[in-house]
Amino acid sequence: MHEIAKIALLLCIGLALNASLANWYRESVMWEGITEKTTRQFEAERDSVDTLILGDSHAKRALYPSVLKNAFNLAIPGENYIETFYVLRSLIDDANLEIRTVILPIDLHSLSSWNIDGFAHVHHYASFVDYFEIGWRRGRLMLYAVRALQGRYAPYVSERRNILTYFEYNRPRDMFWLQELPLVGGALVDKRSIAKWTSDERMKQTATRVGFHLKNRDPTLPILEAYFLQILDLCAAHNIRVVLVQYPVTREYLRAASEIIDIEAFDQRIRTLVQPYDNVQLIATRNLFGNRLDVFLDGDHLNEKGAILFSRAVKRRALDVTRK
Repeated sequence: MHEIAKIALLLCIGLALNASLANWYRESVMWEGITEKTTRQFEAERDSVDTLILGDSHAKRALYPSVLKNAFNLAIPGENYIETFYVLRSLIDDANLEIRTVILPIDLHSLSSWNIDGFAHVHHYASFVDYFEIGWRRGRLMLYAVRALQGRYAPYVSERRNILTYFEYNRPRDMFWLQELPLVGGALVDKRSIAKWTSDERMKQTATRVGFHLKNRDPTLPILEAYFLQILDLCAAHNIRVVLVQYPVTREYLRAASEIIDIEAFDQRIRTLVQPYDNVQLIATRNLFGNRLDVFLDGDHLNEKGAILFSRAVKRRALDVTRK
């Protein structure tokens, strides 16, 4: 019995130490992270929100709740439809929220396999995402089970870079380049533009972005398509309107993308998928700004000027109609 008591004591000490480390990682190391800052803003504003902006960095930079009204930008750079589904489901289950409209991206890389196993922000998503379900569906149960346990119980494991950067700069390494930008209503505000870039600089940057998203990728990964439809089904079941947005990109980006995928075939696939849903509106605004380089941060992200103009366009085409 004496040895059992010792083991039990050591186990309790270990669990308490792990819990303290996990809490320290979430509440201190990641305090200035993009997910934490977004969550804190949302908790402060959620009572007035009926429109949710979800998705990745395209949405995060391009839609301003201050223009849309009664909206909040919950997009997280790198987020895919799988993560979006679980986040949205948890929000719909929240009795204190009344969601009327969800704005989702439907970009050329939205169904691409580029970030399927990125596992970014696992400490954040573990509260929403059923990693066991995903692992089972993908035939990679052990990999996803480990991520689930890490995110929930030991988020500091394998996060040496975030911890060291926190000690040096008082903020984490994850998305370090975004952390000093203003975050308003969950949206990132960035005044820079590519207007002064040379043509060669734009082409090089665009080729890198397009290659990252599309080259040697599956352009319509079945599991992402399945979760995309689950999002639409979930919204239909709860009488939530879905606005699908093609976020604007430069013509250089489109030219580079067209050399890798059949853009018209992709668009037709999306139209076929959403056709059965009466609650879905597709806004085709990929070409909205053409060669207006002053509104772009890079080949596929809008800057502050572009975001204001684009937010007004989305409000005019979709949200004003909904609220009448």
